[in-house]
Amino acid sequence: MPPTLRSAAVATAAAAALLSPLAAAPAALADGPNTPPEVRSEIQALPWPALARGDSGAVVQAANELLQSYGYLPEQGLGNIFFDEYMEEAVRAYQDDRDIPVDGRIGDETWSHIRMDFGVVGPGNGDRDKVTAVQALLDHNGHSVIADGIYGASTEKAVIAFQEENSIDADGIVGPITFRALVTGGV
Repeated sequence: MPPTLRSAAVATAAAAALLSPLAAAPAALADGPNTPPEVRSEIQALPWPALARGDSGAVVQAANELLQSYGYLPEQGLGNIFFDEYMEEAVRAYQDDRDIPVDGRIGDETWSHIRMDFGVVGPGNGDRDKVTAVQALLDHNGHSVIADGIYGASTEKAVIAFQEENSIDADGIVGPITFRALVTGGV
């Protein structure tokens, strides 16, 4: 390859890497690389909330949004805060597909799978259900954001503030540690 074409190819590759940091290395960016190990351990030890039919609130809404994202519930619009019979059926199907004991409740093992399936969510993420789940959890934790499914500047700012409050290396990206802290109420 001629030097000018090689230089152009290298420049194009470098620009693509800079423009899509989440696609390039999401695991390395999630929850900041400098989160102290003791903070990670403390957050990992926080108990998951137990959810069952009849429950309601922001954590139920977040679980509902995630079950929509994973294809277990039809789109219901924003803000379903009730753990109803349809959500119970969706949880049972989700549990069955992952070889989790099927009981229709969201407990430790189900939350662990939900978190694994969540992956990493940050600025520009196009999964409106996952972003709405993050926004509902942020609001539940005292960070007022509009639950619109768009991970814009206000959502990123709220994630950073939440991470700072919980001694998570603040990068504005919701990875496994930030997700657990959001669901459990943080430290």
